[in-house]
Amino acid sequence: MKQRDTRKCFNCNKIGHILRFCRSPQKDRNSSNSDAKGFTSAKEHTNGGNTQTKKNESANAAVDSDSEGEWALSAMSNEEWHITPYCRDFVSFCTITPKALTAANKAPFHAIGEGELQINLPNGGSETQMMLQATLYSPEVGYTLLSVEALDMAGYSTAFTNGKCIIHDADRLKVGKITKSKWGLYHFTHEAPELEDSMNVAEEVDTLQDLHACLGHISPATVEKLVKHSYITGIKLDTTVPPPTFCNSCVYGKATHKEIRKEKLDDAMCMMVLHVLQKKSNCIKAYRAFEQWAGTQHKAKVKVLHSDCGGKYTDKEFVMHLNTKGTEQKLTVHDTPEHNGVAE
Repeated sequence: MKQRDTRKCFNCNKIGHILRFCRSPQKDRNSSNSDAKGFTSAKEHTNGGNTQTKKNESANAAVDSDSEGEWALSAMSNEEWHITPYCRDFVSFCTITPKALTAANKAPFHAIGEGELQINLPNGGSETQMMLQATLYSPEVGYTLLSVEALDMAGYSTAFTNGKCIIHDADRLKVGKITKSKWGLYHFTHEAPELEDSMNVAEEVDTLQDLHACLGHISPATVEKLVKHSYITGIKLDTTVPPPTFCNSCVYGKATHKEIRKEKLDDAMCMMVLHVLQKKSNCIKAYRAFEQWAGTQHKAKVKVLHSDCGGKYTDKEFVMHLNTKGTEQKLTVHDTPEHNGVAE
């Protein structure tokens, strides 16, 4: 008997399901620590004019987003990195061994790169350019997260008051002013900076052999045409590497069966005995007659019977007869006459 689900939904307070399966309209969660996308914002506690920041104990990251260029400031504990899904914003970049992280909603994700990130931080009516060191790259997150702890380690100070986050540098100069959104996030939209020195921009270059393998082993000439005529974008082809002339995977994939023997034995070079059968069940009678004829007329015994798994040669009665006569039975894959030689 199936037991009844006793879990309680935090949205409608009913028993039998959890929040993500709830059919009721989602409640406004402005007073909550976390928003619908998995971010956790800094809570403000004012005591005698002093603003304190309460840090959440989980690593925070959004794993779903429909728009690009969205950033959020987050108080993160035990995490010393900024995280971004936008590889194009890096001034310098290098790949790293995948680093396992966990979002606030317990969803795992991995950072696969690290580098120096350039952003334009909103500062009232203007913007301040800021360079973020040791920023992690993870294409699995939905937003860029700026870590308060990482800013603090870099010499910046943050103050949360009146629904705004004020950021000062080491000289106490204000470099950023971010307004809190309705979800409780200190959120702003960022556009990728235009960098004059293109040599510093992270860009991956692929060879024709790599693209041939990644695109399902299609023709290298077709791959080159797709890139050249911009049928596919976001890929830069390395033209200094000569095109591939041989691919092991393509050869192995096409070698699907044994090659048919070049030497064939036709009816003019051997004796053929034909038995016309009205139905397959008469096969055992015809075979016994052939055995008697071969023994009497040619003093020959059938040593091996070779067939391609046809049912008329593999039923119980036929196999018992072969065992009684000491005849060896050899079977090949069904419908593969190239394996049989002179079949049956």
